[in-house]
Amino acid sequence: MKISMIVACDTNGAIGYENKLLTHIPKDMKHFKEKTVGKYCIMGRKTYDSILKKNGEPLKDRVSLVLTSDTNKLETHDRMIAFDSFEGLKEYMYKVESEDTEFMVIGGEQIYNLFIKYAQTIYLTCINHRFEQVDSFFPIKEISEGTLEIKEVSTPQTSPEGYEYRFYTLGLFNFKKL
Repeated sequence: MKISMIVACDTNGAIGYENKLLTHIPKDMKHFKEKTVGKYCIMGRKTYDSILKKNGEPLKDRVSLVLTSDTNKLETHDRMIAFDSFEGLKEYMYKVESEDTEFMVIGGEQIYNLFIKYAQTIYLTCINHRFEQVDSFFPIKEISEGTLEIKEVSTPQTSPEGYEYRFYTLGLFNFKKL
């Protein structure tokens, strides 16, 4: 079983404001899709709700695994499975795992915090800007020096709004087994 994370954050680790991304970067959306299609995507209820609000349905060609304290608040779909406990989600992950199964943690803040110690890979879009209106963060400080390897880094690119960004693939060494 492989646990990976995918996230776009600013230079301070901020990932969103009021359940929305900080900025819209079309190439980052394409990158997200390329990395997550065909995989199990682990998320919290707020992330799931924001995807439904934007797309009208769960992510296509992926299975959404939603961890929430109240499964009754969720709009159900055939590509979504809800869990009201970490243990229930973990049991399911072991039930469906195979050698090449990759679970992608896609947010939000609480879910990133819960899974950071188990992640083997982080697909990071780093936006070279510090946004002012933010209320959620990626636990970047949990990744200490010497425990990661930069496997890939893209050349700098510029978003339509003028923000410079790069794609990184980070390999983590000190991950725990789920």
